[in-house]
Amino acid sequence: MQADNPYGPTGSVSPGVATSGSVRSVCIQKVDVLSSAKMMGMMYVLFGLIFAAFVLIASIFGVAMGGGNAAGIGGAFLMAVMMPVLYGLGGFIGGAIAAVIYNVVAGMGGGGIRIDLGP
Repeated sequence: MQADNPYGPTGSVSPGVATSGSVRSVCIQKVDVLSSAKMMGMMYVLFGLIFAAFVLIASIFGVAMGGGNAAGIGGAFLMAVMMPVLYGLGGFIGGAIAAVIYNVVAGMGGGGIRIDLGP
């Protein structure tokens, strides 16, 4: 294998990699559970931050319009802090479960997901 080409010598095909002209096709047969869990956890933390911003804006408008007392804002701030944490934890656990299920199904003969890589 050449040092500047991590995919092996030109013209060789690795198992699970099909070539069609200049497009390479790769089949993902196994997903790292921890890696999937971390990525999903981080994505859900970001979703939680976005939703927390909407909760804060809605609670501030609610108090400004006279629909509640100012003590309700404290609960909204607590919820804005807890939302990303809880979303991230749920995303981490859900990502790990999804990766385990994917690995089981792909190992049972599902084959995996085929991805075409450009030239």
